[in-house]
Amino acid sequence: MQHSTQQAIEKKKINLIGLVLFVLISLGIQTEINAQGISSGVTFNWSDTQTTFDDPATLDFIEIDGAIYNTFSPLYV
Repeated sequence: MQHSTQQAIEKKKINLIGLVLFVLISLGIQTEINAQGISSGVTFNWSDTQTTFDDPATLDFIEIDGAIYNTFSPLYV
């Protein structure tokens, strides 16, 4: 009886270690995915003016290194 209890404890330890490794590896991969982005040469142009922080702002276009992007669509993940 004690042998099977020890096996169950060892199995739980292995599962826990596997879960921790999976989470750490996943976080590392996610960091790599999010690490790439635009860090300079970008300008956001708005089609209206915010008079207060509560006012909505409408994005007209984004300029990145001289290229203009004015078509936007939501990204569903």
